[in-house]
Amino acid sequence: MTRGNSRVCRMPETCIVGVQLVASIVKALEVRIADTGDVYINYSMSGLPEAHASYHASGQQHIKKGSKYVEWTGGPSGTFEPMKLFRTRPKQVIAREDCGSTIGWEVSKLASVLPVLTDPADMLVDARALQEDSILAFKVDVIGQWAKDRRSVSGYPILCTHRFAGAIQLEVNAFVISETGNGAGWTETF
Repeated sequence: MTRGNSRVCRMPETCIVGVQLVASIVKALEVRIADTGDVYINYSMSGLPEAHASYHASGQQHIKKGSKYVEWTGGPSGTFEPMKLFRTRPKQVIAREDCGSTIGWEVSKLASVLPVLTDPADMLVDARALQEDSILAFKVDVIGQWAKDRRSVSGYPILCTHRFAGAIQLEVNAFVISETGNGAGWTETF
């Protein structure tokens, strides 16, 4: 089913996100819903083949590089500790919940930091007309039955949206961050 720039699919439980460049198509993300209800967002950066964000059926979210947690100082101890957050369980989300996975790359560097796509893309974002100094970013959300359609992410207009479902429904949004598209005057409800 197609809605404007959105496509809603019920299968597969894996979504490969590609980016169309002038001379090639590169792979940005692979998003997977496990049978257990866990969500995995695998980043496709060269040199970091195992970097990923996870949103587990228990509600725990974390980001890992290889098998090690990314650490931060924003936890209860105030010192460096693994970045683990606890959210609503994905199957219990009724509106929208961030998978903790927003990531972006400078458009001029996409060809050098992302690998060439070798599999068919479920979502393909056309970056050929984007400004070289802008950031092409992606955000993955679990969405429930009360989730409203999004027009922007933090005030930056959405270029492309893809929804797919397994045990839960996910939405992948591609958006551009640039000096001309700041979010100062935009407020969005979910």
